[in-house]
Amino acid sequence: MMEKTFCCILLTFLFHSPLLSQTNYWQQKVDQKIKVTLNDKDHTLDGFQEMNYQNNSNDTIRYIWMHLWPNAYKNDRTAFSEQLLHNNRTDFYFSDESAKGYINRLQFKVDGITAAMEDHPEHQDITKIILPFPLAPGQRVLITTPFHVKLPRIFSRSGRKKGFYAITQWYPKPAVYDASGWHPMPYLDQGEFYSEFGHHDITITAPEGYIIAATGNAEASEQKNEQRFIQDNIHDFAWFASRDFKVVQDTMVTNGGKEIKLWSYYLPRQEKEWKKSISYMKDAIRTRSEWIGDYPYDVVKVVSGYQGEGSGGMEYPTITVINETSDSMLLDMVIAHEIGHNWFYGAIANNERTAPWLDEGLNTYYDNRYRKMKYGKSKTGENFMADRFGEFPERSLIRALESIRRSQPITTSSDSFNSANYGLMAYYKAAWWLEELEKKTGTPLFDSIIRTWYSTYKFRHAGAAEFQQHIMKMAGGDSNHLSALSSTETLEISGKKTTRVALIFNNKETDKFRYINIAPLAGYNHYDGIMPGITFHNYQFPLPRWRFLAAPMYGTGSKTITGLAHLSYNWYPSGLLHSISVGLNAARFTGNNYEEEGEKISLHYNKLSPFVKLSLKERSALSKKETWIRMRSFFFREDALSFNTIIDGTDTTYTTGKLSAGRSLQQLTIYSADHRALYPYEMDLNIDVNNQFTRIAFTGQYFFNYGSKNKRLSTRFFAGKFIYHGAATTAKQLETERYHLNLTGANGYEDYTYSNYFAGRNEYSGWRGQQIMIRDGGFKMRTDLLSSKIGKTDDWLAAINLNADIPDSYNPLSLLPVKIPLKIFADIGSYAEAWNEENEYGRILFDAGLQVSLFSDIVNIYLPFIMSKPFRNYNQSILGDKKFGKSISFSIDIQKVSGRKMLAKLGL
Repeated sequence: MMEKTFCCILLTFLFHSPLLSQTNYWQQKVDQKIKVTLNDKDHTLDGFQEMNYQNNSNDTIRYIWMHLWPNAYKNDRTAFSEQLLHNNRTDFYFSDESAKGYINRLQFKVDGITAAMEDHPEHQDITKIILPFPLAPGQRVLITTPFHVKLPRIFSRSGRKKGFYAITQWYPKPAVYDASGWHPMPYLDQGEFYSEFGHHDITITAPEGYIIAATGNAEASEQKNEQRFIQDNIHDFAWFASRDFKVVQDTMVTNGGKEIKLWSYYLPRQEKEWKKSISYMKDAIRTRSEWIGDYPYDVVKVVSGYQGEGSGGMEYPTITVINETSDSMLLDMVIAHEIGHNWFYGAIANNERTAPWLDEGLNTYYDNRYRKMKYGKSKTGENFMADRFGEFPERSLIRALESIRRSQPITTSSDSFNSANYGLMAYYKAAWWLEELEKKTGTPLFDSIIRTWYSTYKFRHAGAAEFQQHIMKMAGGDSNHLSALSSTETLEISGKKTTRVALIFNNKETDKFRYINIAPLAGYNHYDGIMPGITFHNYQFPLPRWRFLAAPMYGTGSKTITGLAHLSYNWYPSGLLHSISVGLNAARFTGNNYEEEGEKISLHYNKLSPFVKLSLKERSALSKKETWIRMRSFFFREDALSFNTIIDGTDTTYTTGKLSAGRSLQQLTIYSADHRALYPYEMDLNIDVNNQFTRIAFTGQYFFNYGSKNKRLSTRFFAGKFIYHGAATTAKQLETERYHLNLTGANGYEDYTYSNYFAGRNEYSGWRGQQIMIRDGGFKMRTDLLSSKIGKTDDWLAAINLNADIPDSYNPLSLLPVKIPLKIFADIGSYAEAWNEENEYGRILFDAGLQVSLFSDIVNIYLPFIMSKPFRNYNQSILGDKKFGKSISFSIDIQKVSGRKMLAKLGL
């Protein structure tokens, strides 16, 4: 099979590679002459553009697709906006009109004749210019247009922030026309560019006091506040402006004898970090010129400024902008990386939208080489990541994704990558692949391959097919290595592994070692007290199929062994299922204490829960959906008090002891969710069965985002039905009471599967007695001290729960140095008994109040202020003095921590 695949790849190269024969290769040429003025009052550009478009193809052209990328910032219906949402960013979506941008006032003329324009059927930032006359092979036309740009706030690469301007992708640019046809593409944050080479002559006028850093060489200008920049053999032009720039200039000569002018522009607050920036630039140019070939231009510039969220920097021909950093070594590496793009983005301009790895992967390979040469390996104890994950921590993450079948091939296009895979695969796995190629060929031959690649395709368009063909030509075909580019399998070759014990965690050389990690642990609950313990687990990257965790602890209060354990086997079949997990969970803790005459009796519970979980495969790697079915059995052994009467003659003695009883439960859960950033939802159907009843519960939750700070309104709906098997006798009602549906806050006893953490599971007084779990009706009131809980039923129950973030401007807690969200909650619900004529509580119950959320909503404190009459009566008659303080409740929702939700937040 592999040989057939290799033959197909080879035949594809031979018959479809546009660069196979240099005599057949052509590329269009687009010379740009632009005059532009910056207005810093309304953050706009006004310009006039002249494009000399030369048709070097064999085809007659009747239209030209034109990129109008400032329109990507026009509204929330662009591909750019949609991609940000896919990548968990809502800042642009909720930005106001003043923060957005656009391009308009276009009037294209071709050799002086007005040209018609047609909108792209899908994208607002692409238009089609209909040529007034056909453009034959070998001919050229002059295309002119005025244009006006409103600059957005910086969300991605272009825009404004704190008096700094990043003017990138700012003028109309023709899409590339090559042997494969037209390549119109919308602007994306994740996914770079493909543009035509040409001569650029750009004149910039800015308000007085602005310092301009721009692509190319500056030319003298007679006009005040005007600067002219000229550069040949480039396919893009960017410029940056600030009144605050500090400027350092120097020159250097490469080993090849080429003289290069260097410019560093930095903001004053970055002066300490940037004082060595020129030295970093020289090191980057010198090393890459030696390894790849002389730097392709005669000028290089680096700029300290701002870029979008998560960006370290962004490259353009001869110039790069770098986000703020306080780490000098990191700055050195980012400068080296961004300057490095001048070879594989600037000079060899592949279509980065379809093959980002060909630029980013090659560049990252040289980053790694530069770092090893300059900084060597981290010494033990100097770098936690290196100590625990080895020299390349990213490889551990790559192996982790591969092991759970969430990696994507290196050759994936930019817009098809999820954000985590884009960084790990297109950058780091591609660099890893190149290092493996270097090992196979040897460094001298590898360097020769890359130098020849660079010299052959300099100032041309070349793609992945040409690169692989070039490797085969110079190094010989290795089908296994080439096919790895389009595979999700690992590049790591593992032999027989030996088992090693590691303290806390170790992930170095996982191709050789299977680690059992040991770490100290501590737990707490009211009955067991502080529980010191230790964990044993085999979790590492890549994740093994067999996974275990054992956490034995000792309860200093209960004087007994407690703990948790987990064992599972996981596999990833093809087809509809993403994964199958079969396993066993176990737990032992103290659930209550009883004291009599100074003697304490600890009542324990033991849980054993085998399970099978089937997770469905998502249709796209961009999806953040999660759907699974889980079947669990629960087997419990629980201690209870026993009261004995001993009669000895005329003496009667009463003793208290404990006895153990068993119970079991079968549970089926069907869960579906979308953990997307905008309007996420989740819902589950839970069916619990034992020999006495069936309990059916449906919970649906939908989140409405609002406001620029991504606030949320959570709407939760619950509906449940309790069904007896046979007659509902009084005895059966008493025996099943803990399983009944509950409108008000459920207590620890009602956590019948012991799935929630309770500080004091069966406490009814003190702060521990005010803990609830959000289940069933989800009310924040607790009425356990009443002989009959308000809203408890063994029939049906329905409720709606609302929860909304209070904007920071109205949140007094926002003044604190630590961010503490404040929310409003409201609950409304009903249940079967409420509709009986003798009911005294009312048919519809409600409560509302404030909620303080801590630790990413894991801990929530509820302060009820508004409630229906039955709750007010309960507070008055049962809680008595200090009733408000006693009505405050809280939940600790550790069980809601979701692995898939965490992966979604990480961009998977």
